Amino acid sequence: MIKYKHSTRIELADRILDDVILAARNSASGKAKRAAEVFAKWDRSADAESRGAVLFQAFRSELNRRMGGAKMFATPWSESDPRNTPKGIADASTAVAALEKAVDQVESTYGSIDVAWGAVNRLRIAGVDLPANGGGGELGIFRVVSFAPEKDKKFRADFGDTYVAAIEFSNPVHAMALVSYGNSSQPGSKHQADQAPLFSRKELRPVWRTRAEIMKHLEERKDFK
Repeated sequence: MIKYKHSTRIELADRILDDVILAARNSASGKAKRAAEVFAKWDRSADAESRGAVLFQAFRSELNRRMGGAKMFATPWSESDPRNTPKGIADASTAVAALEKAVDQVESTYGSIDVAWGAVNRLRIAGVDLPANGGGGELGIFRVVSFAPEKDKKFRADFGDTYVAAIEFSNPVHAMALVSYGNSSQPGSKHQADQAPLFSRKELRPVWRTRAEIMKHLEERKDFK
């Protein structure tokens, strides 16, 4: 199996988190200081085991509500430096206030501010319930997955990264792929959720390209006359 490593890195965290941690540590807020320590240990990714991503998402939402989009950045986006902008936090005190609110929200809902991303965000398909990875495009994640709220205060993946492939144009061609949500168009199919464990583990499966490979794995055949 092929495992892809960096597709869940949160670019927004790389752009602002150092400023957020500094502002929180320099503040008089105990809540913000606790959050800063969680962020300092976080891998800045939205992997299933990542601890800090849930808090960061709540913080980003609250900061966006208070400051709105591009206004949160100390350095706005620049056409001449697109790789390094936007970056930084425009207002440290507002960031600390937003962080305090995020701490209250996450702690009251999940009992801890360093709850794992996959404990909250789930792959729930045809009776399967697995920890998810990936997140919203607004966070700057390559593996875009949106989540819908569930009654148990968790979230279910319902949109986003669907078909993934890695192809080596060699001779012969080698290919790995994944249909993240399985054969969801056919209720009752045993293939509705059979690729969900691969999705959860960030793995790809082999692509069967040759006649011999296809015949070896053939489950059903219909002849049309």
